[in-house]
Amino acid sequence: MFTMQRLILLFFFPVLFSFILVKAQPTQQKLSIEQIMHGKDFVGFWPHDVSWFDNSKTIYFKWNPEKAFTDSLYKITISDKTPVKLTLKEKKQISDDYDINETRTFKVYTYHGDLYLKNLKTGLTKQITHTLNYEEYPSFTHDGEKIAYFKNSNLFSWNINTGETRQLTNFISGCSETEEPNTVEKQSWLEKDQLKNFEVLNKKNEKAKLQKKNSSTNKLNYPKNIYIEDWEIYDLQLSPDENFVFYQLCHDPENVEYTKVTNYVTKKGYTETITARPKVGSPE
Repeated sequence: MFTMQRLILLFFFPVLFSFILVKAQPTQQKLSIEQIMHGKDFVGFWPHDVSWFDNSKTIYFKWNPEKAFTDSLYKITISDKTPVKLTLKEKKQISDDYDINETRTFKVYTYHGDLYLKNLKTGLTKQITHTLNYEEYPSFTHDGEKIAYFKNSNLFSWNINTGETRQLTNFISGCSETEEPNTVEKQSWLEKDQLKNFEVLNKKNEKAKLQKKNSSTNKLNYPKNIYIEDWEIYDLQLSPDENFVFYQLCHDPENVEYTKVTNYVTKKGYTETITARPKVGSPE
């Protein structure tokens, strides 16, 4: 009798388990090409780019439940899980380009190309710059007293206590006059002869040299000119002791042949030729 019950149980449970699995499987539904081409408008919009606020009590993310043209920033808190759109003031405090000092009391960040300093204890924010130029890549110096940042391909620093702004580098495109090839040969014999025979011109030339010398003497604390020809500056950083600057020089390869592609959908109604990526193996 015991053997028969055991056999019934061994037979019953696999059959019951199979039945549950079949019932648990979702009903398959065919998708049309039209539905697939709708993308997120068909499957829905999910939150993304999730991150914490500075207070560690609020989470913000991008979402588009209204199916608007672009995603919007939303937030939820630990106590309230209802998504709410961020205000303009809250949006100004969100940036991927930021740095926090070692004591975690201040945060510097960029918003629309300007620098902001936020006190993480009080929550108060102070705008440091308000210019047409883009300030970016801010970072605290090792002593925490200054903020170094990148502007117009050069490095600057701003003193938190005094408010002094100082330019630390002066990279200049092109070559200096002394670095140009055959500079001596370019100076014509006529120019030398003019300076030799005309006392007025010679005095003006000597006066200009003296003014240039005095101007250089008065600017001893200014950064030295660094000519980079046709190169571009990347990864510009200040050393911890603030005595050195590290940077990389890069430029696009020459004689690169790009693929030409015809663009049929244009605002003008006419086909246009656009440039695609170069072939594999081309110079980079």
